[in-house]
Amino acid sequence: LTPTMAKNPFDAPGAPGKPECASRSKNHIEISWRKPSDDGGAPIKGYIIERKDTAGKKWNRVNKDLIKDTNYYDDKVLAGKEYEYRVIAVNDGGEGDASNPSAVLPAKPEKG
Repeated sequence: LTPTMAKNPFDAPGAPGKPECASRSKNHIEISWRKPSDDGGAPIKGYIIERKDTAGKKWNRVNKDLIKDTNYYDDKVLAGKEYEYRVIAVNDGGEGDASNPSAVLPAKPEKG
């Protein structure tokens, strides 16, 4: 008898599009992104957002619950600091690959 591995019928989704800055000020940064072109065969349940301070090397999750939309309003930034973001799509197959990181986004008003 040959043992068989139970395999999840779904694959994890592909990487979402690179996050872009939708708006920013000294106390928020809003990002948006495109859905992955490959959903892994199951609907996307939501997204995990990771943020990295440009002074640090570690990516940190910023949301506890999955984000359902393709945008995120981050109001936990410090004025004048610079951040990068990346996004991970999640479906019944698990977490997919992280998106490419965003451009470096400073927490300060956009030049009008």
